[in-house]
Order: sequence, then C-alpha cells, then structure tokens
Amino acid sequence: MDPIPEHGDLPSSQPGVFDRFWWKLHTNTTLLALLLIIVLCVVGAILYRPLFQPVQQTPEFTRDGVSTLLEFVQFTQDQDTYYFAWPENGDGSDIYMVTLSPTSALPVNVTNTPNYAEWWPAPSPVDDRLAFFAVSASGERSLRVMDGSGMIMDATYDVVESGLGTHYQIDLGMPPQWSEDGRWIAFLGRSLDEDHPAVELFVADVSYSKVYRLTQSGNMVIALRWVDRDHLLYVEQRGDQSVALYQVAVSTSPAIPLPLGVLERKP
Repeated sequence: MDPIPEHGDLPSSQPGVFDRFWWKLHTNTTLLALLLIIVLCVVGAILYRPLFQPVQQTPEFTRDGVSTLLEFVQFTQDQDTYYFAWPENGDGSDIYMVTLSPTSALPVNVTNTPNYAEWWPAPSPVDDRLAFFAVSASGERSLRVMDGSGMIMDATYDVVESGLGTHYQIDLGMPPQWSEDGRWIAFLGRSLDEDHPAVELFVADVSYSKVYRLTQSGNMVIALRWVDRDHLLYVEQRGDQSVALYQVAVSTSPAIPLPLGVLERKP
C-alpha cells in the first residue's frame, strides 16, 4: 500500500492564467458587458456584411422627380422633327431638337441656358412655339415659351391671384399641355405647405403671361387632358382606393368644376 501523502505533498491548487481571467471576468460586470458587445458586433459584421458595403447604384440623372428617360416629342409643324430634354451635366438639362432626313445632322441644343434646367418640351399645336418648364439655379420654377426665332418668354410672369410662387410651385412630374387653339397651357402646381399637401390645376394665358388656378379643392390632381379649346378633364386622387373625375371650363375667374363621377377600386 502506498503511503498517504502528507499535506505538504498535495498537488498545487493555484488557478491557471485562463482560470484567473475567467474568474475576473465573472466578477467584473462592466468587462463582461464590453466583451459581449464586441462579440455581437463581430458576429453582426459577418452575418450582415452587405450592409457595410457601399450600395452600387446605376448612374441616373434626375432632378426633383423628373424622368430622365429620353422621351421624344414630335413637332406639330414638321413630322420629321423631334424634341427631347437631356441632362448632359448630371444636374441641369437642356432641350434638344433632332430632324430625321437623308442628311440628318446631330441633335441641336435649342435652349443652351447654363443657369437653368429645362424639362418637358411641348410643341404648340398651331405654330412653331415650344413650351417647357425651367428651373433656375436658385430653384425658382417657371413655364417658358420659345418662338421660332429662338426668343424665350416667361409664360408665368404674372401669377395674378393664383398663389403660384407663394403657395404653390410648378409640379415637374407632368409635362405642360397646350390647348388646341394655342392660347392656353395647362399644368399642375404642388402646394408648398408640407402639412397640407395638395396638387391643383393651373392654366397660363400665353399671350399675356398670366396664370390662373382652376381648382382649389385641396386634393391631389393626378391627371389632366384638354377635351376642347376651352375645357379640361382632370382626375383627383381620393384616398388609396378611389379617384374623382371632373370637367372644368377655362376662365380668368373662378369656375365651378362639373363632377363626372367617382371610381372605386375593388378590394
């Protein structure tokens, strides 16, 4: 039988380096919390690494919601001539013209205004005038009309009591639309009051550069179309599931729209 070791001969019970560290960690709440945070960050970075990578986006030229897809508009007086807006420097935009013929030349910049961005070219249905929206370097918006000689006038110079410029700004999401006789141009104006968003229907009397607001419902006009030289058809958004149709006569004084019915979307 082996002799029982004396008390002094027992193996050493001193804790190792790891045991001392683990014991200290357990007794130090702050250190333990810090270690857990580090572990969570490392695991999160591994599992969700794509979130830390820069988002790869396709270069796209936009300004305030205006589509940058090349939309060709045919010139009424020459079926082989087309207009389009092109944001050549990524911020501003100019109106270009291209004519298709056996000796076709390169597109011609017909506005070339460095301090303005022009959008939505709209040829007149009766002559060689061209309407478009212009946005200045300071953000001011206007409806402009260029004649055949290249002279440009501001069709929204006199806003009368329409509230354009003070309570509304031109909505760049929809192009201007000429009346069939070339006297009026209809467009939309968006409320500047963020607490009460609204889009109203406006018209400009081109000859006098005066602007009139035809609607004052406080709703969102989402579509418009001329039905004859003096009347417009327009659509208002009513909630998420319905729209209301109206017809309104163009006038220099407030007119009462004619309701044409409400369309409900079936669930």
